[in-house]
Amino acid sequence: MKSFSILAIKILALYLLLTTLYSLLPVMLSGSINTILTSKLMVVLSATVMLPIIGGVILWKKAEFIVNKIHKSETTVARISDNEIVSAGLFLVGITLLIRHIGIVINHFLFMNQMNYGSIFIIVISLLLVFRSSIFKNLYLNR
Repeated sequence: MKSFSILAIKILALYLLLTTLYSLLPVMLSGSINTILTSKLMVVLSATVMLPIIGGVILWKKAEFIVNKIHKSETTVARISDNEIVSAGLFLVGITLLIRHIGIVINHFLFMNQMNYGSIFIIVISLLLVFRSSIFKNLYLNR
């Protein structure tokens, strides 16, 4: 149980870090970043961007310490193979992409009367990640 808890905490840390960066990058790469940033907005930016990033880094670094505080009875930490980590990661990435892009497809179809073929392609890829992850695991194992 300890190994699963460590993996879950590290996945949560990556999720916090990557979703924050994903939402921040379009703003940072826009040409008008200097006009957007004011002193009041810097406080909001530091709270909404820096706290999740710092929290993700702390969770990643202190995952074993947190798990040892939660699960005191189990003394050994089981080793997780690369294949298991890749399987869990592919499943979680697939679920995240599936949930995000189903909403995008529904939104485009209902409000714009358009089909978003890019999101439909990502939905197909995410279904492959969830149900046929062996395709992608073989790519990882044959590096």
